[in-house]
Order: sequence, then structure tokens, then C-alpha cells
Amino acid sequence: MAGMRRTSRLGRATIVAAALSSVLLVAGCGGGTRYANRPRPAVPVNLSASISDRGVAVSPRRVGAGPVTVIVTNQSATAQELTIETDQPATSGATGLTRTTGSIDPRGTASLELDAPTGKLLVHVKNSAIRPARVVVGEPRPNSGDQLLLP
Repeated sequence: MAGMRRTSRLGRATIVAAALSSVLLVAGCGGGTRYANRPRPAVPVNLSASISDRGVAVSPRRVGAGPVTVIVTNQSATAQELTIETDQPATSGATGLTRTTGSIDPRGTASLELDAPTGKLLVHVKNSAIRPARVVVGEPRPNSGDQLLLP
């Protein structure tokens, strides 16, 4: 009987020690440091663009403001550089946006990433014989904080 009491006391002591160490471990994890929990940006939207000898085509032509990736293919006979810019040039006092790809060989592809502001975007190349395209950018898209499985 005396052997059982020792085992029982030893078992209780072990349980108490384990519980106490887990309480101390949990208490040490918080750190008490506060940080800003900023909302995540909107999910990026992919726009497809193609350059032909006649003009630039973009799809979709309407998108909400936020991160945009433009994937462009050059279907024209010569190398081209695609430029995306806001309708209001930066020199007019408004905040302007201009992004340009490097040279895209015929049948080649490129991509551009930008944070599209509300308004209109002009998508064009240097060759004035190739007509430009326009993209209408609406109100900002909601943040992606409640969406799972995003990178």
C-alpha cells in the first residue's frame, strides 16, 4: 500500500508540473507587443492584351482599382513596347501612372504589374498607326483578407 501512495503522489506531481509548465509556456508566447493588422490588398486581376498591326486589344476592358497584372502578346510584324498610363499625365498636377514593357519581339510575350488607380488607362505602343485601347478602372476592389489559399 505504501508503494501505491508514492506512485500516486509521483503521478500527481508529474501532472501538476506538466500543467504549470504549459501555463508558463503559453504566458510567454504573447509578448504583449502590439502591431498594426493592416488589411491585405485586393486579389490581383489578370488582363490579357495583344498588339496587332491594327491596334491594341485588352480584355477585360473594365476592372476595379487595385493590383493588376497585364499579360501581353505581340502579334504584329515588328518589335513593340507596350505602355500603360493614366489619362491624366503627371505634368497636369494629378498623380500620373506610366508603366512600359521592354521590347517585345514579334510573337513574343511580356507582362506588367501595376496598382491601377480609379479612372481610365490608356494602353498603347509608340507606333501611331496601331490604335490604342482604353481600360476603365472603377472603385477599389475589396481586400482579400477573408479569402483562403492565396499566396
